[in-house]
Amino acid sequence: MTHIGAVLVLLLGLFCIQCGGGSTSSSDAGSLDVGADSVGADSVGADSVGADSVGADSDGSDLGDLLASDLGLDLADAVEPTDLSGDDLASDLAAETQGEDTGTDGENDADVVSDDLSEPDLAVTDVADGEDDLVDGGPDPIPVSAIKELQDEGDHDCQENASPPETIRDVALAGVVVTTGWFSIDADQLGIYVADEDGGDRSGILLVIDRGDFPQGFEPQPLAPGTRVNLTGMLEEAACNTQIRLYAEPQVVDVTTPVTPLLVTCDDLLWEYGERVEGMLVVLQQVTVVEVGLPGELVAVQSPNGNVCLLGSDFIGNWADVGGPQVGTTYSSVVGAVRYVGGAYLLEPLLDGLTAAPPVVDADDATDTGADLLEDSGADGLDPDTIADLSPSDDGTDDATEPDSGTPDTGDVDASGADLALSDADSGVDAGCDPAEIGKSCTLTQNKGECQAGTIKCVDGAPTCVQTVFPVTEVCRDKKDNDCDGTKDEICGRMYNYARVKSDGTFNFTRGFASVSRPETGVYRLSAGLPSSHGCSKRPLIVAAESSSMRPVTYSCDGDDFIVTLAGHAPKTLPVTPTNWAFSVLIPFASSGVGYGMVTCIPTPQAGVLCSLSRSYGSVAVNRLFPGVYNISFAGCDSDTQPVFSTLVNSGLAGYSVGYYVKDGTCGVRTFDLQGNPADRSFVFWMPSRTAATYAMVKKTGALYAANDFGDPAQWLSGRVDAGATLAYFTVTYPAVTPDSAIFVAPRVFTPGYHTAVVKSTGGAFIYMRNISSVVSEPNDFTILFVQ
Repeated sequence: MTHIGAVLVLLLGLFCIQCGGGSTSSSDAGSLDVGADSVGADSVGADSVGADSVGADSDGSDLGDLLASDLGLDLADAVEPTDLSGDDLASDLAAETQGEDTGTDGENDADVVSDDLSEPDLAVTDVADGEDDLVDGGPDPIPVSAIKELQDEGDHDCQENASPPETIRDVALAGVVVTTGWFSIDADQLGIYVADEDGGDRSGILLVIDRGDFPQGFEPQPLAPGTRVNLTGMLEEAACNTQIRLYAEPQVVDVTTPVTPLLVTCDDLLWEYGERVEGMLVVLQQVTVVEVGLPGELVAVQSPNGNVCLLGSDFIGNWADVGGPQVGTTYSSVVGAVRYVGGAYLLEPLLDGLTAAPPVVDADDATDTGADLLEDSGADGLDPDTIADLSPSDDGTDDATEPDSGTPDTGDVDASGADLALSDADSGVDAGCDPAEIGKSCTLTQNKGECQAGTIKCVDGAPTCVQTVFPVTEVCRDKKDNDCDGTKDEICGRMYNYARVKSDGTFNFTRGFASVSRPETGVYRLSAGLPSSHGCSKRPLIVAAESSSMRPVTYSCDGDDFIVTLAGHAPKTLPVTPTNWAFSVLIPFASSGVGYGMVTCIPTPQAGVLCSLSRSYGSVAVNRLFPGVYNISFAGCDSDTQPVFSTLVNSGLAGYSVGYYVKDGTCGVRTFDLQGNPADRSFVFWMPSRTAATYAMVKKTGALYAANDFGDPAQWLSGRVDAGATLAYFTVTYPAVTPDSAIFVAPRVFTPGYHTAVVKSTGGAFIYMRNISSVVSEPNDFTILFVQ
């Protein structure tokens, strides 16, 4: 299955304190051990890095902050497919406005910025004659840019569901090379791809023409690959896909050698790399179709190393019209352009860009005889032989000795005169089979689950129940035994109440939440829609920003409603600006093996910091050891496989709740200020059941340490990728993850650390971790929890 999913970041704040409601458990500890701070001034120095030095890409996430100059490129925002904010770099975004034509003749002058589509705005210089065409007193010209500059901008962000597209500024390109033909984006828009002539990362981009900007019936002139053109238009972010909306048709300069497609793998189309090749002409090699009929006419293919990526249909229109691929079809090469659509980087194959791989023939096929026909499983590499594939012409010779020609048998009987099953032209069934029974449904009682389904077929002259459904990965919440092991939904874990919220204040998915709104920038109101026992005054809320960067988050209560506030990436000083962002939330259940509570810390002149515990469930007690260091006593902490998830509450956007540890039978939570110094903050914590939750623990090496695998340890896969001296990230997959799943991640560290997760389409997540103080990659152990 192909899945797309979500990601995490925890946000924090100041000492804004609310003591909260009464305990919901008789085991409420009441108050914490208090006393004056036993640790002196913060020992952690101020941030030595400062503001992000790498600009955001067209995706809006800021993984680029991790890369430093050694990679020479910003992989950042490609890693965050669900980055919906569009506000991440608001403080850096300087709106560039172009003046109107100030010529004294009252007419639009060519080669200047203009609103008149009939007088296109060209580049600074007319390439044909080399002369500057600007008139005195006219507006400033549009600077000529390279495509790679536009794809690697630091002054524009993206909003996943932006409509209309976000406009950035006027741009001009000179001498870029056409890489594809025109295609229909929809009924109103046409598109074509172009590239910088010198190539390199980020050197391709989509051009868009809106038919409504031109006379009725307009069709642009055909442009063959290799044509060099000049053009002007508006740089846009259309649902996180960077494109240029043309002011006029591209102007042909000359024709050069067509661009050679860049060789990529499915790995290169994953989010941490996909931004590099967005808009570029690429080629995949030796990929096999693993799923068809996905929403949006998508096709999933798998590379030899097992990674899965998607093929679109922009150029094809409809896969069925071109003999759409079947599962198992292998292509030796797929040539097309890369486009970001709905949370994934897709390869849009050209109509002539699909090259089928030749069939693999084993030595056995050349001399196949009747002995290898009726029972042929297909393992010989050519085809699964059936009776319909016996002899090109049945001349009375016994079919049992006929070679396998690959041509359907056209005869009626073999030498013995016995009817041939299934392919016979006379009766269609062997003697002994009732035609009325053939094709009916039946049950294979020896099988389990969905694999009991069968169909009656005539086998060796007798009606036989033949299995028609085979084991597949368990599908969550469908109440079926999909993997045929005798248990339904067993890999799915507990069904929590959770939601994934878009940056615009609407639900991406919800279970157990009634409503969500965004009353102001970066502030979201959620109503649980459940009994008041699940409201904000009674239960904690675990919040995870969908981001690849550090983003403070906190929440407070307004009656039973949760008020979630998020900020931009890695702020270092106050005040912190609330920022629209996508996030996930979860309300813990009060059930066996679960513990949770809220810790409220108040600085007092007399006693130092006073902390109290409320809204607790389970046998939990909390002891503040040092500033920002809290020990939690809980029965589950007798095992080092007990994770702890936490979120700041009533603390403003002035810190982070980062990291947990398990030591000497207790669990711990650490909180920090914006500079990465240990600091007291009010927070909620949740310790899920060690047997009912779907989580795994991963070592900093990428190895799987422990997991709730529900009897099938092969379900979880994890690994670490070192992408440069200053970047390492983790991959975690689990087959139960769906596009609606939420992901919560907690670093298992005692020293400062921070990480986020980005869901990928193959059913898992990318995990990034970095030190708060230095804002650099610092891999460490972590726990990841999927909710589906």
